[in-house]
Amino acid sequence: NAVGHLKMIKEQYHCDGINLLDELAIIDRRWFIEFCQAVSSEVPGLKIFAGVGRANLLSDEVIQAAKAAGFIRIGCGIESGSQKILDLLVKKTTVEQNQSAIQRVKAAGMMATCNFIFGTPGENSATLKETEKLLAENLDPRDYAVNLAVPYPGTPMFDYAIEHGLLRKESIHDYIIGASFGSYPLNLSEFESSAKLVREVDLMQFRLMLRTLVKEGSKMQLLKLFVK
Repeated sequence: NAVGHLKMIKEQYHCDGINLLDELAIIDRRWFIEFCQAVSSEVPGLKIFAGVGRANLLSDEVIQAAKAAGFIRIGCGIESGSQKILDLLVKKTTVEQNQSAIQRVKAAGMMATCNFIFGTPGENSATLKETEKLLAENLDPRDYAVNLAVPYPGTPMFDYAIEHGLLRKESIHDYIIGASFGSYPLNLSEFESSAKLVREVDLMQFRLMLRTLVKEGSKMQLLKLFVK
């Protein structure tokens, strides 16, 4: 009784907004649309921040239903602006689908927030530039999150690391502990080292932020950026 819970927290605790963390919310399109219709009629005025899933499932009907229900942000995992990387990750999405979803969410008056992963097998300067192009043309640097690929046991990427000698079985325990605390010990990409990959991703983010500040005409922010 999801709608009942939302109604209760709004009426009893005067909660005006929630963060919906269910990344599979739109897997069942029919359920999601019915949920949105119920929220708009029974819990009017509620604001919803959400990361609801895959870009290829964000149909116009889903987007409009979310808008009517009070969603002010819709997020999804784009992962890359390179079709090569999307195919290697078996995302079953296209760059065009991802770009279309971002634009249609924004056109509906909501924020589009996206997650990206860098350093997967096959990542190189060319794929990095393709992702930078997608970001520059569609998203503000404040609207996306940058992550580095970390293979976990039980995933094809982890098997790839073992098979290609990037990770030895006897060091798996130490690797998992390090990865859990944010270290990036493996270089799965085509860059010569993980340090080179991280440097290129950092430079990409710097260029994108600089581009945004110039576009917004924020002279003070630019000055602070270079003074630091």
